[in-house]
Amino acid sequence: MPDLAESRAVLIGVSRYDDIEMPDVPSAANSLRDMYDLLTDPDLCGWPEDRVVPIRDPASGSDLAQYLREIARETSDTLLVYFVGHGMLSDSAELCLTVSRTVPAHPDLTGLEYRYLRDAVRRSPAKSKIVILDCCYSGRAITALSATGLSLRDAADISGAYVLTASDAVAHTPVATPDEQLRTSFTDTFIDVVRRGVSDADELLELGEIYEELVRRLRSKGLPRPNQNGNGNILRFPFSRNVANHTQPGEAVTRYALSVADDTLRFEFAEINRQVMRLLRERPSIPLRGDQVSTLQNLPGIYQLSVQQGESEEVVYVGAADQNLPSRLSMHLMKLSGRQFISSNSVCFRYLHSEADAGRFIDLRRSAERLPAWNMNGFGNKDPGRHRDRTVLRRNHFDALHPIDLDYWIGPLPCGPQPLNRILKEAKATLPYVFRYDHYVSEFDGVSIVMPERVITADELFRQIAEATGDRWQLTAMLGYVILYRENAEYRSALRVYRGTTVADRRPETVLDPFDDDGH
Repeated sequence: MPDLAESRAVLIGVSRYDDIEMPDVPSAANSLRDMYDLLTDPDLCGWPEDRVVPIRDPASGSDLAQYLREIARETSDTLLVYFVGHGMLSDSAELCLTVSRTVPAHPDLTGLEYRYLRDAVRRSPAKSKIVILDCCYSGRAITALSATGLSLRDAADISGAYVLTASDAVAHTPVATPDEQLRTSFTDTFIDVVRRGVSDADELLELGEIYEELVRRLRSKGLPRPNQNGNGNILRFPFSRNVANHTQPGEAVTRYALSVADDTLRFEFAEINRQVMRLLRERPSIPLRGDQVSTLQNLPGIYQLSVQQGESEEVVYVGAADQNLPSRLSMHLMKLSGRQFISSNSVCFRYLHSEADAGRFIDLRRSAERLPAWNMNGFGNKDPGRHRDRTVLRRNHFDALHPIDLDYWIGPLPCGPQPLNRILKEAKATLPYVFRYDHYVSEFDGVSIVMPERVITADELFRQIAEATGDRWQLTAMLGYVILYRENAEYRSALRVYRGTTVADRRPETVLDPFDDDGH
């Protein structure tokens, strides 16, 4: 099964062209948007949003080639590249993918020759490599491709990978008025196949099965026949959950049994996952409180967290503890206690102890379950590390929805004059969110801080630390954690900045939707 956390998908859509000889393709923009929605749909393909990059109307073929090469080099599991827009042939019959500044007379110099994409994919360490080309031609480009007799499939051949193409010759584009939200015919049918599913296929829809249904539907409409090219077992790549598969859990209770095919031992992990999720749903709901968690045995296990609002309940997180289930639940309880806009009193859990590696049983990419809101969205993360301090979070990221509570009561801490290093260690161990600072600083030696004989808020503690460290040091409260470094820096995800005796509130930024007008 693919590890989507180690995968990347690059979606390229070109709908606007500077050259008047290159007609705009509004349906390409719609296709790009809907392909992004399909890949990130938790009920279908389940790609995390931060692993899918939509690129709308790129201007430079060389810049695009460089970016694709870098992404391909960094991807270790699955690399997927999708292109929709005009395609042209150069004088040497090389396929060229157009960009917004492509000049029809020089597509090889002003567009992206396919061989550069092909080479980037070939050299990638990714285990699975998927290229989907929806090249939409018109006028001379269509005639030229047809006249050459060159198969687009042959032009797109990538050894050890899978290539799916819209047509050897004419790729059909529906005629639409500006206010219509039509997609290109190929992408429209591809998305429809995945969203409707295939009735006689298994619970996971493979590339080869998608292609067979794609051919059937396109030919029934009198549209161009698509082509595919792949070797090895890439045709069995599980692209999506198959919503047309209606196998009931009770009917498949023995499908997790071992089997051997082609001298290969196989496990039905998808069925195991589905049954485990069903068993969890049947377990009693327990309030996420310290007294409840402390009664659990110190064993591995799987669990789910739910938020209750009145009579409704929403599963927000599914996790596994490979060694100690109560320890993991206590960590979540502590984290929630220091967050805004949510109360741990509204959270409950269900659990099952496990004798084996629990993590293997809740791989949501295998279970085809709906991805809960907090999974792969920042809730389970610990310290993101110094290199992520300048990251701007998505608006639906856990830390953006539930930022840290600076009014959290902390203590009691040691009172009276205390070494600064001791207070920093106590704060790091006591705060319900990450507090990271430079441990190897001699400046802190000999610096003392006077702590009051009472419980104080995190904000009061940070003010005292900032005053003790002075103007050369900056304590920054981010959306999800707090850092202390010798710097004078602006962080786009900062909530509040402490420097010496100065405290300033900030308005944190969040990432815009990928398809907003001012971003890709």
